[in-house]
Amino acid sequence: MRAQNINVTATAIYSKIQAYLAISADANYIAPYFNRMENVNINPREAISEMSAAIKRANSSTKILGASFKNVSQVNSALECGAHAVTLGADIFSQAFEMPSIDKAVKDFTSDFEAVFGAASTISKFS
Repeated sequence: MRAQNINVTATAIYSKIQAYLAISADANYIAPYFNRMENVNINPREAISEMSAAIKRANSSTKILGASFKNVSQVNSALECGAHAVTLGADIFSQAFEMPSIDKAVKDFTSDFEAVFGAASTISKFS
């Protein structure tokens, strides 16, 4: 498919064999559904690690696109296990920036910026 410039994403990949078949078909991306795997008692961390190893063994350029997350911790786990990218809903994206340390950093930066350049109308916080 890549020879014809057709991008392929294999979705709902839950196992190493499914990943291998998608890799063999030259899929650009395989998309394991992290939370859905947990819901059916599949260890998504182990599965993503095995998918990552299969990609390396095949010397493939296929990437892992993690999907179906219920919280930031799951996203972090997917990335730690070998996901190259993730798809996030707005709620999870917002959760990624809801940390007291980030709030303080933004406040400090804004204060420092305004002290040097005056009031900043273009600085905004994710909300």
